[in-house]
Order: sequence, then C-alpha cells, then structure tokens
Amino acid sequence: MSGYDPMESAGRIEEPILFMQGTHDLGEIIDTENLNKWRLATKNNPKAIYKLYPGLNHFFTETESIGERKSYFSMDEEVLSDIADFLNKNPS
Repeated sequence: MSGYDPMESAGRIEEPILFMQGTHDLGEIIDTENLNKWRLATKNNPKAIYKLYPGLNHFFTETESIGERKSYFSMDEEVLSDIADFLNKNPS
C-alpha cells in the first residue's frame, strides 16, 4: 500500500464515479479542497460526478459544527436521492 496513489488510480477510471462530501466533515482530516483534488485527478472522466453538501458531516447528517458527531443519525434525504439517482442512471 505504500506505493498506492488513490488519486492516480481514480484518474484511470473510465466508468461513472460519484464523489460526495459534506462541508462539516472532519475538518482536521478532510477539508472541502479534497473534493477539488478528486475533481482534478478525474478531470478526464466525463462520467465523474461531484457533490458537496453544506452542513453535513462524514455520515451525511446535519450538524452545526465541523466534525460534530451524533449518537444517532438519519442520512440527509438529498444524499439518499443523489445516490439512488446515480445508481439508477448507471446500472452495472
């Protein structure tokens, strides 16, 4: 794994691929610039889709602050709809 470059690997994918991130994801580990890095890495894939969800954390649940975790969660309906839409448009 030491030589594995996930962005380089993603850049070789020609199939549809969905990148999703909440703006309240773990701030010290993941920032919203990561989505732009994936966008750059997959710029040659016209089937790549990128989604940024304001106010959602790593689990795609609504939070008030970056990295906030809840003991319960209900995934945001827009996220579920986007996943279903992606899968319905890209059956394999």
